[in-house]
Amino acid sequence: MRIIGDECRAHGCCFLHIDTIAARAGVHRTTVQNALREAQGKGEVPGAPIITVQERRRPGQRSLTNIIKIVSKEWWSWLNKGPRWPGQGVGSKHTQSKKLSTTDTSKKEEAAGRIEPTGGTSPLENALQGWGRVVDTRRRT
Repeated sequence: MRIIGDECRAHGCCFLHIDTIAARAGVHRTTVQNALREAQGKGEVPGAPIITVQERRRPGQRSLTNIIKIVSKEWWSWLNKGPRWPGQGVGSKHTQSKKLSTTDTSKKEEAAGRIEPTGGTSPLENALQGWGRVVDTRRRT
């Protein structure tokens, strides 16, 4: 439902294919179908619908993706109170970091633990030696 909420917030409604929603959520497509059925109030426990699903069938052709709209005022107000960027929800570990150039691998290797700082005596010597030397992480027997 998070993926649908993000799409509705960004575009007003969700046009994503069920397989796309499932892939983004990391679940199987039948889980998405069951969740949509429950959210429409048609599940095992009937209740007030929070979404509407408009099917777009075409005779003799493949159907277009469904249009999913949020009808719950509570869910809309909750979406509007949240962060403005997808993936920035509560507990998100997304941080802004400086983009490394494609040739500068020292920061990547340092983060992976494969580099030890050299500790040169002068800034020029440090620049000439690079950020460190590559450490061989393979086990020797």
